[in-house]
Amino acid sequence: FFEADAVFMDRAGGGTGRQLITGLDGANGGDASGGFQPGYRLSLGGQIFDYQVDASFLQITPFGGATNGTLANMLILDDTAGNAIVDPASIGNILAIPNGLFEATTVADELTESERLIPGATWTFQDRVNYRDFEINVGTARDCRRWRASVGYRHIKYDGNNRFLIAGDFDAIDTDDAANPGDATNDPNDGLAGTSINSVGFTGSGGFDSLLLNPGEVDRLTYVSQGLANNELNGAQLTLSLRMLDGEWVTVEGYGKAGLFENNVTGRYSEYIVGTGDTTAQYVRHAVDRKTAAAFAGNLGFRAIISLTDYINLVGGYEAIFLAGVGLAGDQPGSVSRDFLGNRIYRVNNTGEVILHGGNVGLEILW
Repeated sequence: FFEADAVFMDRAGGGTGRQLITGLDGANGGDASGGFQPGYRLSLGGQIFDYQVDASFLQITPFGGATNGTLANMLILDDTAGNAIVDPASIGNILAIPNGLFEATTVADELTESERLIPGATWTFQDRVNYRDFEINVGTARDCRRWRASVGYRHIKYDGNNRFLIAGDFDAIDTDDAANPGDATNDPNDGLAGTSINSVGFTGSGGFDSLLLNPGEVDRLTYVSQGLANNELNGAQLTLSLRMLDGEWVTVEGYGKAGLFENNVTGRYSEYIVGTGDTTAQYVRHAVDRKTAAAFAGNLGFRAIISLTDYINLVGGYEAIFLAGVGLAGDQPGSVSRDFLGNRIYRVNNTGEVILHGGNVGLEILW
């Protein structure tokens, strides 16, 4: 037999809906999930006596999209959100994702000031995930009894990447009395120093000044966070199927698959800080890690087979694919720690779970 199916799938979990900004203008990446995406599955197999060999290949059009917005209130970069002096109305937003800006603005040299982007900052979030798999199975033939079982090899690729960007005009005021440059009680620094950014692992140079340090000149800060996780699963699986309805022209069967896999996962996390306007600051820090770990993959579904002729069947159904122990792009920013010497250590996070689910319809040809 040969079967060709059109597939339509959505994803649940996998980092969709991740909170990006917390506050009055809170934002998340849910609108970048992309919804249902088309794809195809090609299957080929044959029956020898009471046994069957079959193989299939599934490819889904990449999931994902983009979402964006503008902040009506300020974005506070350090830990002073809600501070009665610098944020008396508690209207400051904060970044909800682990980020190097928070680390840089909370070092000792920056503690006398509240660093922020003034109202009007804009943000975008982009997400993209590619899924495909191949499997080959050997087991009992479907025409011999109501149930059948098979074992086989399966290869799965689940690769994702995303990018979060926010840009706005930089400002800083004193945390003890909200003083600005020119005020009698103003504390020194009046911005975000390049040495503070370098001290948390960024490579680059340049700084950011508060709005009133150089009247008429504006330092615009753009921050970018990028995550990537590529998974390659190889392993063995067991498939069980049962015919729930066995009519003359219509057959309905349910099936399940489960397997343990070796996952070769690669993760990468990158951050960029770029200044424009009255500053030329440019910084970057990134990390890459690879490892091999165990993962799980399984399917649950049902399908109906309608005989059009003795040699052509119309097929359709619904299924869900569950993956556990995979790396997700959105989990990588939180996978950085420090050793006892204070050095940054990145270990790829492969504890993610995701469900792909959707329907399919196609034709099967028998000979």
